[in-house]
Amino acid sequence: ALIFSRIMPQVAELQRGLLQLAQASGAYEDILGVITKCEAAAEPAPALHRLPRQARRGSIRLDAVVVSYTPDRPVLQGVDLDIPSGQTTALVGPSGAGKTTVTDVVLGLLRPERGRVLVDGVPLSDHDLAGWRSRVAVVPQDPYLFTETIAANLRWASPQATDKDLWVALREAAADAFVAALPAGLDTMVGDRGIRLSGGERQRIALARALLRRPTLIVLDEPTSALDTQTEQLVRATLARLHGRHTVLIVAHRLSTARDADQIVVLDAGRVVESGPWTALASDGESRLACLIRAGTLDAPARAPAHPAGEVPSGPPRS
Repeated sequence: ALIFSRIMPQVAELQRGLLQLAQASGAYEDILGVITKCEAAAEPAPALHRLPRQARRGSIRLDAVVVSYTPDRPVLQGVDLDIPSGQTTALVGPSGAGKTTVTDVVLGLLRPERGRVLVDGVPLSDHDLAGWRSRVAVVPQDPYLFTETIAANLRWASPQATDKDLWVALREAAADAFVAALPAGLDTMVGDRGIRLSGGERQRIALARALLRRPTLIVLDEPTSALDTQTEQLVRATLARLHGRHTVLIVAHRLSTARDADQIVVLDAGRVVESGPWTALASDGESRLACLIRAGTLDAPARAPAHPAGEVPSGPPRS
């Protein structure tokens, strides 16, 4: 009886351990399956081959690109698109037209099932992706800022950047004035996701972070969608200064953003239905762009607020 009383707690503990192991085995097998799929889909390690040194202008061509998320529903259906070097190209179209998919293909995040992506005439093969991504910068519609200082958030793009480099990037993004006015300047804590900054300030910090990389290509997902009119003018002026220095690709939802582009590319159902300058497309009453404008698919700029500086009040972004 004494031996039994001593052994039973150990047996019970062993039973509980076996039960926990049995319960976790299914999840463990699922995790192993996910790891296996990720390893199979991983990009190959960068080889010594890179885009040629002379391929630095950033002209891009999509040649009959086909992309599908499911076998029977292609998202891009034979897209032919030229993105000229040093110019601004705006992608417009209804929701689901394939604008985001085009940017993912250009960035090398998606590989076409058929067709090619050429950068300065050089095919963007798997071996080139690491080098290509080091030359591009992305500013999302809802930029993410870490709970850190402004300087630390900027240095995510270039850890070796000096304070002088940071101020140059801020000036190019029309953000140097408000940062200099902050009590701690570059050492100002932005709070969780940048909650201590207004929407316009967050957007310009994200743009400065992108410019700090000195990229060949800048991809912007509607950079003025969350801004008031006055702040939008500042960002548009910044984008105008980039003309000729960078190749810019914009996913545009606003009339003002699309109007400023050198080339408007209208997508619908995964196809390029028309492209050209704003004046030519908008003045043609039968063009697809004119139809989108009449239907209200392209938003008009927001009205100017009553705040003196033209900024959204500091605090969490409005829904």
